[in-house]
Amino acid sequence: KRGLTRWLRPEYQNPEAAKNEEAHQATLDGLDVNVAKLVRVSSPTTEPWPAKLPEQVTLVKKLIPQLGTDPATLSAAFGKANKKRQEQIEGILETLRGLGLL
Repeated sequence: KRGLTRWLRPEYQNPEAAKNEEAHQATLDGLDVNVAKLVRVSSPTTEPWPAKLPEQVTLVKKLIPQLGTDPATLSAAFGKANKKRQEQIEGILETLRGLGLL
């Protein structure tokens, strides 16, 4: 009714859209790294806190260059401040320091 088409297999049923998406992704990949960092820092979007530890460590390591090593600041990047999450981040930071990765 709304004119919205849902494709089950877009690469087969609508090959033009798949080509356009690939071209769009190539354009995005070509962005200057500094511009991408500015966009990320200027538009604070909250990311969901992963359920599994390896994903949590990866996400915290990714955010450290932008936000620093303050557990409260890192915790706030995932939405409303949460004491449990902050303690988890403190543990992750201690582990990274112990391994010499921080």
